Amino acid sequence: IADYAVPHKHFFPALSFSFVPEFTEAVPKPTITYTCNSNKTSCILTSEGNATGAERVTYSWKVGEGAWEVIGKQLIVSKSDTGKSTNSYKYICKLKNSVSGEVSEPVGEVFGPEPSEIGGGVVVGVVFTIVALVAVITGKNSTSI
Repeated sequence: IADYAVPHKHFFPALSFSFVPEFTEAVPKPTITYTCNSNKTSCILTSEGNATGAERVTYSWKVGEGAWEVIGKQLIVSKSDTGKSTNSYKYICKLKNSVSGEVSEPVGEVFGPEPSEIGGGVVVGVVFTIVALVAVITGKNSTSI
């Protein structure tokens, strides 16, 4: 049996490791706030939640029945996105990190309800009332011979 020795500095350099513990907190349940332009055709939705200490947070959004999309803290929506006169979609945001994930309550009707239109029945009723009043007034003013 031969005695064989290898100098350790050539094959086993000094190994040093440093470990700094990183404590990431859970994300809070987000809420959605929004502001719209004056004519309510475009709105900015913001995912709110104090994520201080919750490192590497991703913000995802779900619009209507669509899939979750990682977009960012804000989502810009337009009434014309739906192809309808109103945007009845529900918006949900999700905060997620390596520790936890939380989902907001849905928010809908960010553009507000459409102004109500006067229905045809109302117009007919008003016209009929005016005609009846005119008939009564002219009937009182006429004299019979």
